[in-house]
Amino acid sequence: MAILNKPVDYFHMLVEATEQSCKAAESLEELVLTMDNLETRLHALHEIEHHADGLLHDLCAELNRAFITPLEREDILEIASAIDDITDQVEDTGIHIWMTNIKGTRPDMVEFVRIVRQCCDELLSGIKEFRNYKRSKTINDHIIEVNRLEEVGDRLYQKAVRNLYLTETDPLEIYKWREVYNDLEECCDAIELVADLMESAMMKNS
Repeated sequence: MAILNKPVDYFHMLVEATEQSCKAAESLEELVLTMDNLETRLHALHEIEHHADGLLHDLCAELNRAFITPLEREDILEIASAIDDITDQVEDTGIHIWMTNIKGTRPDMVEFVRIVRQCCDELLSGIKEFRNYKRSKTINDHIIEVNRLEEVGDRLYQKAVRNLYLTETDPLEIYKWREVYNDLEECCDAIELVADLMESAMMKNS
């Protein structure tokens, strides 16, 4: 007697992918707080990103085989790809810190990576509720909090760049640090995009 294939749990796959984004954000925060052994830390960050790529590949393969999906397959793929972009952007931020040979840290950067990690953690809480979006009493709160944290990141970016021009005189240092702040703002933007895509998918499927 043939054994029926077990249904694919796409929501769990999205949770797994977001967990990798959170691990990447935690690794970036540790890198910024210590600013030592950068190559070793970047290798660990790349391993997280590589694993996340594998998860996205697996999800795409399952979508290609699926006949019925719990949401529009395009919505699932768009959300999964956007989650993977978070992990990519976090890794790119670490790489740019190493490539530009930034020495030491600045209070604004420490605050910024903490916001990125908090934003990622909040997204994960929302993703865990995604399968129950029609009944969940908290998923909208998590989406709203991601948006709030992204706005905090925007204001922090403005403050950090202004402080940079007020306190730094070396044009090269200004360029290097501004690029890092740009990267961190893009991390927050990437996280907010996933929350926005979730909200859109919920409206389409309600």
